[in-house]
Amino acid sequence: MKKLVLALVMSLMIVGCSQNKETPDLSLTMDDFMFEGYKPNDQFTGSELGDNYQYSESESCGFTGLDKFYSYDYYDIGTYPNGDVDHILYIDLYENQQTARGISIGNTKDDVINAYGEDYTQEGDYYVYTMDKMLLKFLIINDAVGGIQMTYDA
Repeated sequence: MKKLVLALVMSLMIVGCSQNKETPDLSLTMDDFMFEGYKPNDQFTGSELGDNYQYSESESCGFTGLDKFYSYDYYDIGTYPNGDVDHILYIDLYENQQTARGISIGNTKDDVINAYGEDYTQEGDYYVYTMDKMLLKFLIINDAVGGIQMTYDA
């Protein structure tokens, strides 16, 4: 009798545990596009993150004015002109940097999908997650993350 009661209790525990699993909400939020307090399309002058960067600029192909490029040790920020103000066009993350959900260079494609879900489009070697006009792009090479970019689709 004790074995029967024990078996019944164990089977109820197994059924109960399997029914309590919820699918996590992997919807993108603004936080997914934040890096060092900035996201694509934010205003940016370069000085906000200190003066330890290399700077270059070129005439903008898509806007009136100069595109500006700030290269820091482990990330790059590119801006586009919008009147008298520059806005972030893209943020490229390199080694030692990670997204808000913990993905960094070297993680696997499966890590990306587990963190961000299946709602992506594939553009060549890029897995692209989109929210409004912002894009979160993961370059996948041999099933591993080789690059990460947050972009504004201006």
